[in-house]
Amino acid sequence: MVPVDHVARVVVSSTLHPPVTPLGVAQVTGTPRLRFNEFLGCLETWGYPIKQVDYVPWKASLERYVAAGVGDVHALLPLYHFVTADLPSSTKAPELDDANTKKALAADVHESGRPLTETAVSKELIGKYLAYLVKIGFLPPPTHSEKPLPEVHISSEQLDAMKDIGGRGGV
Repeated sequence: MVPVDHVARVVVSSTLHPPVTPLGVAQVTGTPRLRFNEFLGCLETWGYPIKQVDYVPWKASLERYVAAGVGDVHALLPLYHFVTADLPSSTKAPELDDANTKKALAADVHESGRPLTETAVSKELIGKYLAYLVKIGFLPPPTHSEKPLPEVHISSEQLDAMKDIGGRGGV
């Protein structure tokens, strides 16, 4: 998981300072990497009652839920077979060689004078994402919180414009 602002900066930096050796590839990476369990833990930190469960009991509960055929149809249902096929041992995040990307970003920082910010998804950035999703009405506000969600400023014009967006965000 990498912040979209960082991806955009890598794309622009790599375009202005293209990698050439050994391959013309700029890998997009985020460090330090936030593990999935840490991501889920963030949800509880920001006030959502998400209980972490070991994989095997979670998988069994998911299988029972799907087999019962009750409840809403979820957008993630097509991933059901992926997550119930021994997910922990079948998925490994590769270590990517981001040397070309680091060179392009260093050149961009040198030329632009703008420092790098938020090159990885952090617990604080997840708080901003959650605050945004609450502000646009995609998520309900948290029910309890160790700390309040950050302030997100979205104008009424921006909120109105989002109503015209297709998919799950639009009307």
